[in-house]
Amino acid sequence: MLCLERNRPGLAGITLQKDFHTPFRRFQCRIAEPGQLNAFLEQFKRRIEGEFSPFQLPDYLLEALEGGLKVGHCRIIGSIGHSGNFTRYNNQRAMKILSRFLVPVSFACILGTACTPKGPEPERATVNAEHSSLRTRNSATSRTLKVLEPGTHVEILEREGRWYRVRLDDIEGYMEVSTLLTDAMRDHIQENINSAINQVPQNTGLLREDGNLRVDPGRNTSILRQLRAQTAVEVLERKTLPREDAAGKLDSWLKVRTSPTEVGWLLSSFVEFDVPEGIAPYTEDFAYSAVKVLHEIDDPVAGLIRWYIVGERRPGFDPNIDFTGIRVFTWNQSKQRYETAYRRPGLRGVYPLEVTQTPKGPTFRFYELGPDGKTKEPRDFVMNGVVVRESKKPG
Repeated sequence: MLCLERNRPGLAGITLQKDFHTPFRRFQCRIAEPGQLNAFLEQFKRRIEGEFSPFQLPDYLLEALEGGLKVGHCRIIGSIGHSGNFTRYNNQRAMKILSRFLVPVSFACILGTACTPKGPEPERATVNAEHSSLRTRNSATSRTLKVLEPGTHVEILEREGRWYRVRLDDIEGYMEVSTLLTDAMRDHIQENINSAINQVPQNTGLLREDGNLRVDPGRNTSILRQLRAQTAVEVLERKTLPREDAAGKLDSWLKVRTSPTEVGWLLSSFVEFDVPEGIAPYTEDFAYSAVKVLHEIDDPVAGLIRWYIVGERRPGFDPNIDFTGIRVFTWNQSKQRYETAYRRPGLRGVYPLEVTQTPKGPTFRFYELGPDGKTKEPRDFVMNGVVVRESKKPG
């Protein structure tokens, strides 16, 4: 009997099994180069279904091996023996096969010189998105085999574009790349956390609605987990990327930190930037994409008061720009209110907005995006009391 087995992707098994005509109890051999399987089958095509002498099949197997078919993993199960009157067989042919094929291959397998070790285990992944579909094909319209929840483990067999072919127990199907977190991805996640250790937040914010926290910016990147509405985040960076599903459109992404051990990316539309309560009445419909404390004073009436510099952004402006102007708020003790000490509109400001405390007073710096959309030019400012002036560039 000739059997073909596919026990793992990329390997085919050929099994010769005992029948009343042959002295072999069972022999199994796996082919390391599946691409040659068709050539192998062609050689047997005309003979498998017909009559053949007891040792013809091994002879033809030997021909295939001599023709370039490489044995990758072999094992003999049971033993080589005979039953009945062995003289009824062609002893000369039997000894030829045993010496030329079975014995050398068996000996090589024992020594480990001709047989390769068992292939690597499939990569494992964890479902990270709620209600993730395991589908019959790599299409969002294909039939759902099973709905999986976060924490479920699957084996990855291969990647096809933005889909993984996976195995869950005895079920094979397809899942979107964005719904799975592979073991290899965990190192990248840790790199993101490490790179953010020294990053100072530009502002804080709350999620307007539930949103997917992703490992990298992009709608098809892996999801760390889903954040619920009203989750607090620290905003570290901002990046603009073309949308993969809509030509000519851009997405703005925010690199955020939810805790010291979790850093990821959110669509900026999910985040509502925080505005300090004291200056909230002065926003004039601007979004405060950056907010920094410049100075603190102890007011006899109001208590602790902070001065602020903010990066304000007009809605609908160039998505590559983080803020379109800066504004400095100081406190007027006699009038018990915030006032604008400095304001500069019409900027192409980009992160980071940085504040430094010096013996002479606070200083701040922001960066302006050049006409090429790539270069960033630093602009430095100093404060003398409530007076703000830009530092002159050397030369």
